[in-house]
Amino acid sequence: MKDLFEPLLQESEHELFLYPWEIFELRIQEEMVRADRSNCGFGYMEIGYQGLRNAIVPNVDDRTLWRAVLQFIAETLRGSDIKGYLADNRGVGLVFLDSDLTGLVGCRSRFWAHLTKLGWLKDGLAENAVLEIMKVTLYPLEKAS
Repeated sequence: MKDLFEPLLQESEHELFLYPWEIFELRIQEEMVRADRSNCGFGYMEIGYQGLRNAIVPNVDDRTLWRAVLQFIAETLRGSDIKGYLADNRGVGLVFLDSDLTGLVGCRSRFWAHLTKLGWLKDGLAENAVLEIMKVTLYPLEKAS
């Protein structure tokens, strides 16, 4: 997916950088240490490539889909939030610094609503599909519903 993303990142009008997965995982570990020391938390979201692709109608090509995903990330996340590729080419991870669970779930809902408005989601998609496709966690660990 990195081969697909790199040209999309360069054509974007927003400055957006995705860490390679090795560095992204280190950044998450750094944030865990910071959160433990400062007694604050951070939000984390994963957007799985395959899960999202399977939820989208076939006539939306990968380039169009991921352009929309990257645009949403660029317009929604703050510059201080951390973005990176997941290991094993599984998707994209997002670290929302100093965020609470309500904000995190709200961000996921806005993105899902955006895809719904575009008419890209397959008919009959179970409502809980978003929970599996866009997994949200708050650190210290608190699983979102």
